[in-house]
Amino acid sequence: MTKQNNKQYIIIAILWGIVLILSFMVIPILPEILILDIMLVVMICFIMRKIYKIQKHNKQVNEMEKQIYNRGYEKICDGFFINEKEHSVNLQGTYLGFNQIVDCELMENKQQISQTYQTSNTTHTHTMKEYCIELYINITIENLDDPTIRLDFVRDKDVVLIGSKKYNQILEKANTAMATLKVVISKANEAYVNKGTITKIEHRYINEKTPEEQLKEITDLYKKGFLTEYEYGMKKKELLDKIK
Repeated sequence: MTKQNNKQYIIIAILWGIVLILSFMVIPILPEILILDIMLVVMICFIMRKIYKIQKHNKQVNEMEKQIYNRGYEKICDGFFINEKEHSVNLQGTYLGFNQIVDCELMENKQQISQTYQTSNTTHTHTMKEYCIELYINITIENLDDPTIRLDFVRDKDVVLIGSKKYNQILEKANTAMATLKVVISKANEAYVNKGTITKIEHRYINEKTPEEQLKEITDLYKKGFLTEYEYGMKKKELLDKIK
């Protein structure tokens, strides 16, 4: 379970509350504004209900984290705890042994926001800054019923400007979690590891095909649109390092 942020809802509730107070002051002058007041009250009640649910959820997360700490686990990031002595992890509330973690991949979805405007008879499109709309780690585990666990760092509702201080901080946390997961995978698959970086799945794959052959394949996949630029770049760098 991951903690949720309710700051934006609190700010909205405060702003709407101020508008409501001001509108009450002008009711004697404009009685018809009473309809707006009723709508504001309904919206504020809705926001307050949302804030209550988030606070309740975060309280449950805090209680769960306290139990995990008591069992000797250390927190890597929200939803990810590790106990190196017992060779086990807790991912989103699920306890797993190191040997149950098969693979992990950092996924990022980006979006460019464009602004269209018109001058005279000409339409112009101005490309604005690039935003990260999703950043998460997709973790494959040995469970046929539910083989993946997702660790979210940026969700659809929490759009972050790429290159900003907040984005860099989030990316640093994601990279730390990725590095820890890679170590976990390596420890659980020492017989398959080459220089501490290749997982069991990658070892089998590399025995079948050379890095050069893999590079050609992923380039074809990228050209056909099956891989994003980010995914292609990460895998290409990894393969080129092996070739060198």
